Amino acid sequence: MIPMLLVAVIIDYITGLIAGMINGELSSEVGFKGILRKIIIFSIVVAAHFIDVVLSTGEMIRNATVIFYLCNEILSILENAGKAGLPLPPSILEKIQALKNRSNNKE
Repeated sequence: MIPMLLVAVIIDYITGLIAGMINGELSSEVGFKGILRKIIIFSIVVAAHFIDVVLSTGEMIRNATVIFYLCNEILSILENAGKAGLPLPPSILEKIQALKNRSNNKE
């Protein structure tokens, strides 16, 4: 699953750049911060692996962490596509909005 996360992270970064270019919002500072966030994602995955090793839980915590970030990256890719002007199926847009609302309510 880690290779899938890596691919999703790369695609998310590229689609973010494209959306920024299309909307005239491309910024080297924003791009650099995006790279730093991606590095933190993989640092958290490594930390989750260490927890698995210490607790002898196999790969459970690491896999849960990877799945969380993989889903997050996929949602971000879809958001970037929308920002770039690509049409998205209404059902996907509804699910994205529901997830955003749920996330905002927890904060």
